[in-house]
Amino acid sequence: MAGNGDSRGDLDAVREDLSRLRTDLRDLLQKLIETGKSETGATKERVLDEIHEAFELTTERSKAAVQSLENKVQENPLISVLLAFIIGFVFGKLFERR
Repeated sequence: MAGNGDSRGDLDAVREDLSRLRTDLRDLLQKLIETGKSETGATKERVLDEIHEAFELTTERSKAAVQSLENKVQENPLISVLLAFIIGFVFGKLFERR
């Protein structure tokens, strides 16, 4: 009978160990989820900052290109009008329905 009591004690110890293991795994999973959310948030902020910087740079370059084009049109208005007419004519012929 002494052997039966030892088995019961061992079984209780195993149950207790499994319960602690389950709790530890749940805590670990919760910490992993929290870390993942934190890392995701940081990555999201970094990507949004990079997109914002790229947008600002593109906007600045676009404005500079438009200003340059405006200057060239003001320097040579006749050539600009003629060039616009030719480009419009070519596109009109390319997309003309038959």
